[in-house]
Amino acid sequence: MRLSRVVARYRDGHMVKGVTTDFDRLNQAFHVEVDESVDVPERVEVKYLKALFFVRDLAGDRYYDETKGFRPPAPDRYPVTVQFHDGEEICGTTEERERTGEGFFLVPNDPNSNNRKVFVIWGAVRRLYFH
Repeated sequence: MRLSRVVARYRDGHMVKGVTTDFDRLNQAFHVEVDESVDVPERVEVKYLKALFFVRDLAGDRYYDETKGFRPPAPDRYPVTVQFHDGEEICGTTEERERTGEGFFLVPNDPNSNNRKVFVIWGAVRRLYFH
């Protein structure tokens, strides 16, 4: 299984950072290993999340202001802006136009973003704008 660095952000504001090998968009839960010295990874239930961020670096840069503009998307991708219930917005592209499952994948527009991709949870979305 592929090892992915992730930040699981919950709707209540707390987050879990670590690595996962068992995330599957069709499953209701997955596990995040937050500390290599702990034998039991933390179970994360998707229904409580705002989004799952697949990141380049777990430390990130909280002062980085991600570009919100759009570049021309690939022919099979749709430009979209997601506004969450907490007011945060993310701009990117997705391959999906229909609401299916617990969420959908979005690739941020900013090539310098720490986020490689984001699994956005439908229940945390206030508005979704296709451009």
